[in-house]
Amino acid sequence: MLGVSAFSAIGAEQTVNKQNVRCSNNSPECYAKAHYNPVRKCKQAIDEKAEFRHIWLENASQQIFEKYLWHDQTKRTIQIFGQQAKAINSLGILTPLQYFCIFNANTGEIIAAAFE
Repeated sequence: MLGVSAFSAIGAEQTVNKQNVRCSNNSPECYAKAHYNPVRKCKQAIDEKAEFRHIWLENASQQIFEKYLWHDQTKRTIQIFGQQAKAINSLGILTPLQYFCIFNANTGEIIAAAFE
């Protein structure tokens, strides 16, 4: 049992070190997660604007938004992208979708969100 606990502590320590490296590079993902990261609000805004049936492929091992980029670093606006959704056509066939959300990481305000 002691070996497992020691291994878990080492793994947690390595994760923290990796996160510190990402944050020290002024990563938009790290900045968003440290301030406002409105993933649920973005997903809801995308759902509301969709003009077709779709499903989300929610998976514990993958994030809904996989890529974070600065939209305007001086204004602290971030654009996030994902591919964990599919459109459903009239025959019930699923087609992969891409989507994005732009938000202010200081306030959590959603600026734009939609499927592409």
